[in-house]
Amino acid sequence: MVVINTIRNMIGIRRPRRIAPAGPQPQLGSNVVNGHLRMRLKYPITNEQWHWLSQKGWRTVDMRHDRRHYLTVDDQSVLDLISVDTPEERETIHSMILGRDEFRSSRIMTHRNAA
Repeated sequence: MVVINTIRNMIGIRRPRRIAPAGPQPQLGSNVVNGHLRMRLKYPITNEQWHWLSQKGWRTVDMRHDRRHYLTVDDQSVLDLISVDTPEERETIHSMILGRDEFRSSRIMTHRNAA
């Protein structure tokens, strides 16, 4: 399998995955991913919050069949994101979660995608 992957990489067969279409609001306890990040929704979110997250590229993923590895967003960061009052605060916290800030290393822990 490693040889096949190496050959595919060398001849340029691989293409980046397209973002999946946004689905319905995920249930409590679902995993949502955005690129290399994974959030577990342990707290209820509103339809408006899910709409905002889906516009930012977050999608629900069935982790049982997903072999990719993700950085797991810690629970406090998720709670901070869904409990803010203003859109500006939400954008700031989201940027920190995505790692556009030096704050990233202290708030996101590296884990395998084990649910």
